[in-house]
Amino acid sequence: AEIKNLCLRLLVQAAVISWDREFCSVLGLRVNEKCVPEPGKTDGVVQSRTAGLLLGVFQTLKFLLQCLDLPWNLSENEPTFMSLRLDVLSRCLSTIDTTCSWVMTKAYQYLSSWSLKQFLLVTQADLMLLCAEIEKLVALVKTTFPGDTAHVTSLQEAQLCLQIHAAASNIKHFSEKVLQMFMFDCRKMSTDFFQQNMPVGKHWQARIPSAEDVSNPSEYAVDAAHTVIGQVLQGILPLTQEAQITILAQVVTVFLEAWMDHILRNKIKFSLQGALQLRNDFDMVRDMIQLQDSGLSADIQQAVLSLRVFHQVDNAIICLLQQPPNKKYMATSLWKPCSMCCSQTQEFDSSSLNSLESLEVQASRNEASLEAQTSATADLLSKIRSSSNPECYLTINQQEWLSLRLHSGRRWKVPSLSCMNRAPET
Repeated sequence: AEIKNLCLRLLVQAAVISWDREFCSVLGLRVNEKCVPEPGKTDGVVQSRTAGLLLGVFQTLKFLLQCLDLPWNLSENEPTFMSLRLDVLSRCLSTIDTTCSWVMTKAYQYLSSWSLKQFLLVTQADLMLLCAEIEKLVALVKTTFPGDTAHVTSLQEAQLCLQIHAAASNIKHFSEKVLQMFMFDCRKMSTDFFQQNMPVGKHWQARIPSAEDVSNPSEYAVDAAHTVIGQVLQGILPLTQEAQITILAQVVTVFLEAWMDHILRNKIKFSLQGALQLRNDFDMVRDMIQLQDSGLSADIQQAVLSLRVFHQVDNAIICLLQQPPNKKYMATSLWKPCSMCCSQTQEFDSSSLNSLESLEVQASRNEASLEAQTSATADLLSKIRSSSNPECYLTINQQEWLSLRLHSGRRWKVPSLSCMNRAPET
């Protein structure tokens, strides 16, 4: 029995020395930790270096707790054994508290600086691994220290057990709320960005659509998407596929919702060209997700692109494309006799809205406008028809989007022909 006790003491002493060394390494590294994926991992687990050290500390603690359950040839009330029990509980509490402090500090630090690669590694990789280890440790503490009066050897033990459970609950609560906190900041950043950079007024009210003008997304849209979604795309690559879908789906949703809310809140009016340009701006988000160098698998791309928020965006664009058509101007061929008559008496300025040439230009431009509207609308409507649930496009604020169409326009005027100007009779 003495030899058995001696062997157990040596095992416990070795484990305590190991814990001291590992815990000191954690304390020394956690301040200057850069929070990048630890290299050389062959098991597919992604973690930072500090998280890897903490996982080793938890393994040592679990070994110490298991040692307490071994058949020691000692009374539970013997001072040496009681001191060991208190020592193990104190180390468990210190480890959980340090883990909670490190994770929260790094999460707030990287979120406030918008360093999303590091933030997502800490909160969606490290935190998940550490929470799983803490859960196992707490279960083992509960088994070793049941908490009933028959097993409580001292009031200090009971207090330490309560503090361990409280610390574990604290980090579990943080793990459940951190993604919600991140989404709140994403929405706020998106809203602020659109408020400061998205143009309003005449920028969206141009009357003559040009294919060249609306072929590329606007600069503000590119900057906004790269600031929010671009960093997220880079940050989620090391994570599991499930985590990638969850994070990217929520970020894309809050980003596009903040975009649409900004438009509705500011009541920006859109001409047909403005609607086509906005459509290109919205489509850029789809393009970012579908890029080959985005690093996303086909399953992730399909899951994100099928989000309801994309259906709402398409519905908003369809509403804006339903512009009341202007009356077509009469073609020049119908005015040919008048043109021949007046050409002998007056030359018209081609830049005048009332000239015959301007009427022909306006007619052709109006037809181009209608063709552009028909093409863009038909393209989006085809998506609705191919959707398994087309009702999801009918948003509750559809009437608000319809009210953002630019209704006003110049009425058709009869050109002032010189031959129609009658001189006063004398």
